[in-house]
Amino acid sequence: MKIKLVHGFTQNRQALTPFCDLLQVIADAPVEIIEAPYHGDSLLTGKTLSEVGAEVGRAYRDDECVFVGYSLGGRILLEALSAGALGEDDVIVFGAAISEGGVKQREARIEADRKLAERVASIESKEEFREFLVTWLNAPLFNGISHEQAQLEARLNNDPQKIARVLTELSTGHQFELMDRLKVVLQNRQETTRTHRNRLGYIYGGHDIKFKGIASSLMQEIEVVSLIEIGSCGHFTIGERPYESAQAIVKILQGWGKYDK
Repeated sequence: MKIKLVHGFTQNRQALTPFCDLLQVIADAPVEIIEAPYHGDSLLTGKTLSEVGAEVGRAYRDDECVFVGYSLGGRILLEALSAGALGEDDVIVFGAAISEGGVKQREARIEADRKLAERVASIESKEEFREFLVTWLNAPLFNGISHEQAQLEARLNNDPQKIARVLTELSTGHQFELMDRLKVVLQNRQETTRTHRNRLGYIYGGHDIKFKGIASSLMQEIEVVSLIEIGSCGHFTIGERPYESAQAIVKILQGWGKYDK
């Protein structure tokens, strides 16, 4: 078994390496980092969520793989899973959005992301980028994480002009009907693969209200999803509670029988 890990917005390989190293030890499995589009030295070139999802499937799927994604990385993997691009590979996501509701909500999110993208694209120095990242990471969503927990210095190695394109091209406003698409794929898997029923795992922070609600919706809509809540934690679970996050991944894998071979 190999774990392939896709990071979140403004992260990169360097920022994810500490958690990757910890996960390799706790999961007793090799871990490969996949950099999301426009981050670090990413090899992914898709211009839409569906294109990126398909690209991940073509480039990284194999017979003994589990994909793990945090936030943006999770959304990419959910898109890939819903399109059948990952074959029989399993998926675990941390705090991944499912959709932005109806047409008006999606349009509002696209517009909000467009305005934020303009701000990011206007950044001309590393100090300006640092100021943006500090403001971004100080949002209530992140539950007061420290700069060290957030791997701020590593995030600064990204190019803000490229990061801006993530906001316009891969906005959650462009991701619609995902719950219905996931339901079809996972129910089909449940019917055709009786010995491997739980194919999607969803992990979220106990203080992360929005994603706690998404987890509840997943449980109601798709009964085969494995859910784990990490207490006293906001959205950035793998930074706030890295050990507990790694343990949560292992617990899901154990439930799927991944260590029975």
